[in-house]
Amino acid sequence: MRTYIIRRLLLFPFMLLGVSILTFTLVRALPSDAATIRLGAAGSACDECRALVIKELGLDKSKPEQYLIWLKGAVQGDFGISTATRREITPELRDRAFTTFQLAVLTVVLTLAIGIPVGALSAIKAGSVVDYTARFFSILGLSIPGFWLATLIVVMPSYWWGWTPVKQWASLTGDPLSHFGLLLLPSLTLAIASSAYVARILRSSMLEVLYSDRAHGPREGPA
Repeated sequence: MRTYIIRRLLLFPFMLLGVSILTFTLVRALPSDAATIRLGAAGSACDECRALVIKELGLDKSKPEQYLIWLKGAVQGDFGISTATRREITPELRDRAFTTFQLAVLTVVLTLAIGIPVGALSAIKAGSVVDYTARFFSILGLSIPGFWLATLIVVMPSYWWGWTPVKQWASLTGDPLSHFGLLLLPSLTLAIASSAYVARILRSSMLEVLYSDRAHGPREGPA
C-alpha cells in the first residue's frame, strides 16, 4: 500500500502536466480565441483594437511559447487574468478554495451516511423487497446524469411545495446554519451517485463474507 501511494504521488505532477497540455491544445483548437471573447461582437470589427488585445494577451507568440509562459506563471502561483471577468484568477481561486473544501467534506459525509446503511441493509435483507428496492435506487442513482438530478432537486420542490433554495450567500462565521443549508443541495447532488456506488460495493463485500461463513459452517471445538 505504501509503495502504491508513493507511486501515485510521484505520477501526480506528470498527470497534471498532461492534463494542462491537453486542455491548452483543445482550447487553442476552438474556432474562437481569447481576443474575440475580450472584444465581443462589436470590437471584433476593429483590426487595430484586435491587434492590441492579441499583443496584450500574448497571442502573437507561438503556441509552445504561450504554453511555457502560462506554465511558468502557474508554477509561481500566477494563473493570469480571466477573459470573462477581467480579474486575476489566483485570488478568485483562493477565495473559493475553502468553500470547495467544505462542499467536498459534506459530500463525503453524505455519501457515507447514505451508502453504508443502504448497502448493509441490502446485504442483511438479501433477496427481500428491501434488497430489491435498495438495489433499484442504487442503479437509478448511478444512471441519472448529475446535471439532470440537480435540476430536479432544485425545480421539483419549488414546483410542488413552493420551496426554493436560499439565494443570498451566508458566511460560515455569521450564520453557520444558513451557510451549510446552501451547501446541502449541491452536496446531496454529488453524493447520490457516489453513495449508490458505495452501497453496491458494501453489499457485495458483506454478502461475500456472509456466504463464506455459511459455506464453512460452524467450527467444532476440541474433544
